[in-house]
Amino acid sequence: MQQLTFLGKNRVDWREVAEPTLQSEREAIVRPFVAARCDGDSLFLFHNYRKAMPLGVNLHYLDPKVLDAFGNPPLQPPFGVGHEAIGEVTEIGSAVKNVKQGDVVVVPWAISCGKCQPCYQQLPANCSRNGKKTLISAYGFGAGTGGFGGMVSDKIWIPFADAMLVKIPEGIDPVHCASLSDNISDAYRSVGPQLDKFPEAPVLIFGGNAKSIGLYAAALAVAKGSVQVDYVDDNLERLTIAARVGANPIELRKRQKVDTLSGALRKDGYPIAVDASGSVSKLAFAIQNLAPGGTATGVAFYVKKRNSLPLWEMYLKSATLHVGISHSRRDIPNVFPLIQSKKFQPEKITTMLTDWSDAPKAYLEQTTKLVVFRERLNQN
Repeated sequence: MQQLTFLGKNRVDWREVAEPTLQSEREAIVRPFVAARCDGDSLFLFHNYRKAMPLGVNLHYLDPKVLDAFGNPPLQPPFGVGHEAIGEVTEIGSAVKNVKQGDVVVVPWAISCGKCQPCYQQLPANCSRNGKKTLISAYGFGAGTGGFGGMVSDKIWIPFADAMLVKIPEGIDPVHCASLSDNISDAYRSVGPQLDKFPEAPVLIFGGNAKSIGLYAAALAVAKGSVQVDYVDDNLERLTIAARVGANPIELRKRQKVDTLSGALRKDGYPIAVDASGSVSKLAFAIQNLAPGGTATGVAFYVKKRNSLPLWEMYLKSATLHVGISHSRRDIPNVFPLIQSKKFQPEKITTMLTDWSDAPKAYLEQTTKLVVFRERLNQN
């Protein structure tokens, strides 16, 4: 079968790989027909970190656990690309009960068994029984995350079908929704539970490296009823999209110091703040602009060994800081009602929609949110 394969910086192409087969009664095979490029894919698509990461660790600039996550050497090509997809179930094992052949499903980015302690604690991306000796087991990042292949493939092997796969409800168009596998659900956890706790609360979002996650967070915050969503970014395309989804765009020009924004932000602070920039200084500024009892969530990669955060100010404000990987299997079902109600329209974030066959070229485009698609096998 064909799989979109990462071959090196700015190099991806179709490659023939062995077809996956069922190895136990709990497994499934899925044929993806919609896939999206995750914000994190830019880590290897447009940069050569294979030498830079080990060097950064040796110089004590990067946290050594970066190599635990991405392998040593990290992100070593070739490997299958993609970990955001919606597909059709084509085969199931005899013990699979929750899905059947022909079902349209979201495939979460991380492998999870559904029965270990982290899974019971609603931390499925930290599953401890995924069969690999890796810190995290996931699709689309190569050997460092277990070598499960990529989702821009003719077929995907699902080791724990009942635990992992989430059926798409009737009335939801799968196109534009592939990022439920990761980026959309990642954005939801940064604003959804917080707005359930504090209805209509104002939200502050810093956009940046996690390009679409920050925008999905803005759109979801509006959909959940926040009375004010301030979205800060230096990218005009993303600021335009933020306005399109109902947020208040605030431009922070390149090289402009973040503390100069104070006059444009709420004087009483924000109960909810999100950093999708990957900048520790912006995360710290978001924390400083929390209201008492507020929560700041970091959804980007923070890989430097030494970071400075305003811990004393957090202490005085009784603030909460949450950083961590996306647990999409937990959060995907919470997004469905918002899509069904049309309050959340993920298509407003998509900046490039193209045919599946064009994926090798499209995956190298400098655009905020790429989606590729092809026809389903079963059109009923």
